[in-house]
Amino acid sequence: MNSEIKSEVFDDSYCIFIDKLDVVVYKNTIQKYKNEGVKIFEGNFEKAPACIVIPNKLDIFKIEKELFDIEESKNGFWCQFGMGYKGKTWKEI
Repeated sequence: MNSEIKSEVFDDSYCIFIDKLDVVVYKNTIQKYKNEGVKIFEGNFEKAPACIVIPNKLDIFKIEKELFDIEESKNGFWCQFGMGYKGKTWKEI
């Protein structure tokens, strides 16, 4: 696995940024989508967020709702199309 994936690779994805403390909360839910390309990444830069990346070919809003409905998450998240953070790199966690 490449530990240096550029942000621009995710331009055609739906990205849900989460608190690093909540990675474990979401990991079980996205496991059923892992074969479809849904993964969690962490930035390789200072104060980097964690991010769930969903390929646009999937029902992104269905998956987003599943994640939003998880009560154990107390820190919330924000979503956007594309990763942003131009020139930065990420690693899968």
